[in-house]
Amino acid sequence: MMIGPLVTVAVSSLLAWLIGTQIAYRWDDVKRRRELDLVAVTEFYRCYGAFLRTWRMWNAHKRNLDPGIAPGGVQWECLERAAVVEGDFEGILIKIVSERKLKSRDLLLLGAFREACQCLRERIREDKELRWFSRERPEAMAEFRQHRAFKALAMYVVALLQVRRTTWVIGHRRIDRPSESEQIAALLTVTLRVRRRDWVEVAECKLHLHELATGERR
Repeated sequence: MMIGPLVTVAVSSLLAWLIGTQIAYRWDDVKRRRELDLVAVTEFYRCYGAFLRTWRMWNAHKRNLDPGIAPGGVQWECLERAAVVEGDFEGILIKIVSERKLKSRDLLLLGAFREACQCLRERIREDKELRWFSRERPEAMAEFRQHRAFKALAMYVVALLQVRRTTWVIGHRRIDRPSESEQIAALLTVTLRVRRRDWVEVAECKLHLHELATGERR
């Protein structure tokens, strides 16, 4: 009788098709998510550059401003730019917390980066220069530490965008995406405002910045 071998061939073919379809689907999903991550990295680079341009524009304006002359339109323009960049950065943070299972260290550092991003807008609003320095200065160590922490946190966010650990369970979709409650809790943790005064210390401690050589301006 040929029924037995035919059934075996049919079942084997069906299993091969199912497995092949699952592998193709999962590979396509991984590629799609990777492409979206690369887009987010590119967007982060754009935001970082816009932050630096606005910062330098504002500082140049403040340094060349004669006493008694109101900043007027320049202050408003810089404030608007800083607010846009800050909002774009926050959009990227939402992408991270909604798509990745994060540890408490990740949440602390993302919250610290968010606080760092607010410094420029706040200084413009106060009509004051944002004095950050790339090299150590005995008379301005706090400003140097803030700038170093901001740069280190920015690179940490980029690294987090580029690393994605996808885990699959047979017969199930990926399990690396956080649940709805985890997403909400993560976003609330990242956006807590209680870190306004210690974001530099968080970055220095969690990223071991004191162990890094500072060297010359980069």
